[in-house]
Amino acid sequence: MRTRLNNLAPHIQDPGFKYDIELGNINKEITVAQQSGDEQQANRLWAIKSVVKIHKIFVEIFNLLKDADYYNAWCKAEEVEICCNNLRRNFPYITATDSIYNTITNLQALYPYKLFSSYEIIIKKERCSICNQVRSLRNDCGHRRGYVYNGKFCCNIVEECALKGIAVVDNPVHKYAVLFPTIDDNRQQDNYDYFLVESLMKYWQRPFQKWSYNIVHTHKPITDFPELTKNDYCPCASGKKYSECCKLNPKGIKHKIYQFLVEK
Repeated sequence: MRTRLNNLAPHIQDPGFKYDIELGNINKEITVAQQSGDEQQANRLWAIKSVVKIHKIFVEIFNLLKDADYYNAWCKAEEVEICCNNLRRNFPYITATDSIYNTITNLQALYPYKLFSSYEIIIKKERCSICNQVRSLRNDCGHRRGYVYNGKFCCNIVEECALKGIAVVDNPVHKYAVLFPTIDDNRQQDNYDYFLVESLMKYWQRPFQKWSYNIVHTHKPITDFPELTKNDYCPCASGKKYSECCKLNPKGIKHKIYQFLVEK
């Protein structure tokens, strides 16, 4: 597997790399390994497939950001995060996607999304994706969710469930469940301020170009906010009323400056 990954490494970030073709070839190899009963080889090929898939989706994220399709880029970023975690769980020694994972984490921190919906369900019937057996407390098939068996990823397939409730949270399990306001005809409207992401995209020119940022903490004078009252939320985005936050600070309103550092 290391040889295969080493052969991919010099080319997998090239602009003309054919991700779909490579994924198709790996899928064929996985099928051969499965049919021959070589589970170890099938699992190794699953890992290589995951590395290629993560790079492919990362390029899609970059293109969505360039098109200002910020929400769909956010959802793809969550997909990459999940794929990286699954790869780490099964093959912790593979580091080929670590830089991508770090970039995704930095990107998510620039987004304005703060509130999400979180659903609670009662699962009545679910099956194992590996052996197709119904899972229950009394019927454990032995396959562990989140692990790979014979080149296949194990998860639960929910067949019957009931919705128990929906909550509003700030640290969701499913990051795609962003809360958007609705307008008169019941359509969602995206009024989020993507200023930080837009600022990044002025400098980020190639998908695998390295970038990071520093945050400089400073203060703004109260004169910059002539209409601010003590009952308004503080402009520093603490979530507190101005009278309970920066009004008590003689230096003024707390302010963050993001300095982007981008590889040439």
